[in-house]
This record gives sequence, C-alpha cells and structure tokens, in this order.
Amino acid sequence: MIYSRETKDVQDVLNTFINLKVLSRDRGAQYKRLSNKYDHITDGFHLLLNLTDRIQNFIKKRLPYRVKVAVDQQIFIKKSSIVYKNKSINLKNKAKIIKAVKKYYLENGSTRITAKVFHLSRNTIKEYLKIDENNMSYMFTRDKSSYYIIYHEFIVKRKNEKFTNKEIYDELVVYDKKVKYSALSSYIRTNQIEIDEKGTHRNNIYITNSQIIKYIFGWKLNEIKQKNIETFLLKKHPLIVELKTYFKTFRQILQQHNIGAMKKVLKHKYKSIVLNKFTESLINDYESVINTCKYHYNNSQVEGQVSKIKRIKHSMYGKAKITTLRNKTLFQSAYF
Repeated sequence: MIYSRETKDVQDVLNTFINLKVLSRDRGAQYKRLSNKYDHITDGFHLLLNLTDRIQNFIKKRLPYRVKVAVDQQIFIKKSSIVYKNKSINLKNKAKIIKAVKKYYLENGSTRITAKVFHLSRNTIKEYLKIDENNMSYMFTRDKSSYYIIYHEFIVKRKNEKFTNKEIYDELVVYDKKVKYSALSSYIRTNQIEIDEKGTHRNNIYITNSQIIKYIFGWKLNEIKQKNIETFLLKKHPLIVELKTYFKTFRQILQQHNIGAMKKVLKHKYKSIVLNKFTESLINDYESVINTCKYHYNNSQVEGQVSKIKRIKHSMYGKAKITTLRNKTLFQSAYF
C-alpha cells in the first residue's frame, strides 16, 4: 500500500522492485510521468470508462433532456370501463360501510355518535353522508379522475371545437356541482386529449437523454423506445450512429487485443468532436495504449482490492488512525 499518489513517491516505491518491467496503470497525469524504463500499459477498463464519460457528457450538453421526435396521429384515449362487479374487496367493504353509516345516522341523527361507533372522524362521516348511493360506480375504477368518463364524449367534442379547459368546466359545472376544475384538467392531461388543426387526437413521442445513452452503449432499453430512436432520431442526428459504432468497435478491440485495429482507430478522423478529442488524448499516450492490446495485463485485481479498501475506509471514517486502517485491511485480505 502506497501512502501517496505523487509521481516521486510512487517512483521511489517502484525502484525497490528491481525486476519490474511492465507497469499497468490508469491514465492519471502523475502516473504518465513515471520512468520510461517500464513498458506502460493503460488499463482497458479505464479507457472504456473515459470514453463512456465523454460520450455521456457530450449527449447531455448537445441535446435537450427530452427530444420531441414525432406525433402519433392515432386516437389515444384511455378508457376505464365502469363495471361494479370488478371492484376490489376493499372498495366493496367501503361501499358497505357507507351504506351502514347512512343507515345508522338515520336512526340516531348524530354524527358524533356515528363516528364513535364506526371509529371514523366526524368529517369522514359527513363526507359519507353526502355520497349518493345510486351513483357510486365512479368509486370503483382505478383512476381518481374516472368520474369524468361519463363526460368523456362531451369533452372530446368540445376539444375538437377548440374549447379551453376553463370553458369546458364552465359548461359542466352548471349541470354538475361536483365537477372540479383541477380534476377535469388532470383528466384531460392524463388521457392526453390534445387537438391539432384537423381535430384528431395526437400523442407526442419523446426520447430522453438517458434513452439515447442506453442505445449508444447497448444497455437494456425498451424495444419501443429503441425502435423510436432508430425510426425518428437517427436521421436528424447521424452522429449518434457514429458514437454507437465507435464505442462498439473500441470495446471489441480491447476484448480481442487487436493491435492493427487499434492503430487504424487512432489514425482515423471523425465527424464528432468528442471522438476526435478522445482519439487525440490516446495519441498523447500512444505507446501505453498500444501496449493495452499487446499485453494481457490489467488492473482488475488492484481495482478489486481498492473497492474493498474503500468500503473499509468508509465504515471506519473518523473512528481510527491510518495504522488501524492498515491492520484491518491486511486482516480482511488474509481471511476474506
């Protein structure tokens, strides 16, 4: 364990190993300045990590968080069927409680006594008493805004006529005092009822930054989202194809240790600025990058130990000195 990352301190420790010929390292500047008598190897994991970070930052800076790519002109309305038989057991019980509360209240006429008997607050009892037993079907649907399904056709008709939410509310509230503006607006927004010039319902298709990043790196992505990216986005942003191809090729080169392919990648000029800058940084450390493909050494064992040490360090933070940390690390390495 070396107590410093400075070039001189690390070099002093390495000088104690007389037969040391190959040095696997990350791309930190202090490690690049170490003696050239060793064959320097840039760790493949760190190369791929650096490329991943650069592409992610590039996408986040160049593209907005959410990109509108298309408009689905098909009718898109969520319809919740109001069927009393499909209600859950809890809602069945609630309906029974409401009826029982109403019946008990008619017998004694006191909200305080009714609340005490049913272990409910008086405000809840008052709300239950307002409910119409003959029109409780809206309570047994999943959506809170499903009460407005009974006005669904009316709302669609008014939206086709270019009515605003406020104008629709003003009409409905005359006939139904239970209509609330906020709930009505929520229903319209939730069901994505938007009308274009032709009067058809439209559903905008959006793609987010995170979905684009997942597509480039080949991470798990919804099939529909992937199809939307390939259908709508790649034509507008061809650089995404170049980034995806470069990342896939670069990863294969590292896995296959293909020196010839690595040299071709370093010589090639790209349309994307981020790839050219990344390639330039590799050329500045040319020998060690080529040695990544030449040798089969890497930092995996060291990185595993570092992760273990960091976990120990975090658990002991502020509780012990460096000597205790060192002893615990050696103990953990010996038995775990």
